Amino acid sequence: MIAPAFPTETGIVNGGTAGVSYYLAKALQSSGKVELTVLRPTLTTLTPAGSREIDGISLRVIPRLRIQQKHYYLLRGVHQQLQSVISELEPDVLHSQGDPSFSRLWPRSVCTIHGIAELDVLFRGARWSRWLRYLLIKGITRRARHAAPHVISISPYVRKFIGVNPNQKVWDIPNPVAESFFDIDHKPVLGRIFSASHCTRLKNIELLIRAFSLIYRKHPNAELRLAGSDQDSAYGQECRSLANELSVAAKVKFLGLLPVAKLQEELSRASVFALCSLQENAPLSISEAQSAGVPVVASRIGGIPWMVEDGVTGFLADPASVEDVAQKLEIILSNPSSAEMGVAARRKAECSYHPEFVADKTLTVYDEILSLKESRQGV
Repeated sequence: MIAPAFPTETGIVNGGTAGVSYYLAKALQSSGKVELTVLRPTLTTLTPAGSREIDGISLRVIPRLRIQQKHYYLLRGVHQQLQSVISELEPDVLHSQGDPSFSRLWPRSVCTIHGIAELDVLFRGARWSRWLRYLLIKGITRRARHAAPHVISISPYVRKFIGVNPNQKVWDIPNPVAESFFDIDHKPVLGRIFSASHCTRLKNIELLIRAFSLIYRKHPNAELRLAGSDQDSAYGQECRSLANELSVAAKVKFLGLLPVAKLQEELSRASVFALCSLQENAPLSISEAQSAGVPVVASRIGGIPWMVEDGVTGFLADPASVEDVAQKLEIILSNPSSAEMGVAARRKAECSYHPEFVADKTLTVYDEILSLKESRQGV
């Protein structure tokens, strides 16, 4: 498995792709049906290269590229290093997480599409350069996605977006959640709103803080707790300043990146989980909240409407409307029957995101790819 975001410490997960790769690897390893090696390419010196074990999973961190090569990443630099390691391992199947260009490194490969890179980039960096980067990345990633022979789609939204390629086999398999999330004893604190995401403009943290300020006027016991990386960034400082400006700083807690155990503790005490992103596929944070039995209020965009059943497991809201987000959050906070939404959310999660279920469907994909190889050899 090639997983560029794979955790390098037990229990520390930074981002959805990292969590999905980690949870799936653990479930595959536990099945006893595969011998798994995870390759994690890196472009920084912060992650030491070499081999190690994470929760019994064999992890090999591919060395940092030389300085003059780092801008060559999208083309060939990192691919050449990976190719050497893959040729040494000679895997039956290569499973890449996120980057479809890795599929060309091995004849029997499958790629799970986690993000739509060309859409994500529209919410990052300087405004004047966003559309230029969008066009560049769109050209590169669209060709790579269409060239990948086998693809796993984590959401109907992904399948719809990438389009139908008659030469490509696509399987629909949702993201897994660690089994321990289903064991969370949900005892919510009245008025507690929890959110977990990178602190970036794409995640729309400012709007969530503004929505919370409206709720706080009616519910002075309400509290907004924000977990995730990058809270000390320039955007993170803007969010802190906004909380001060709106006189809710004492009630908005910036928790930073939490270990999985602490994240689960926060979910166990949350009355509602909120995510107001401007672009998403199938956020792992929503799957985790639903697995814990927490009602969700999330943006009516991307793949989220396939995850949150409006009025049943939570509510969908307009990520451009402070009032709409505040109204949906308040309905859950003010309604004693919202606990039923949490029950429905956990029921959905058990049928869709349980790691054994996802691992079984993934192993079926591997078997199909290997059977295709055998049938071609027979011909």
